[in-house]
Amino acid sequence: MDKIKIMFTPKANILDIWLDDPKKEAYCSETGDEVILRKDTNGRVIGFEILNFLSPRQLKARLPKSSPEISILDAPV
Repeated sequence: MDKIKIMFTPKANILDIWLDDPKKEAYCSETGDEVILRKDTNGRVIGFEILNFLSPRQLKARLPKSSPEISILDAPV
């Protein structure tokens, strides 16, 4: 693994971080702390999703109402 993918979706307030190819996702599991682990067929964590990443105050203060999904792809580790 030499690259990660980071995507923030303001409208849903979700931060996705992929440590491997998202196409390898076979299933996911919840941690109970608003984090969803994405796993491959071997049960290895290949990414995770953070729900409610920003507080309502942060969302209102920092992001315009019509902000698009923000992606940082192929960031070197």
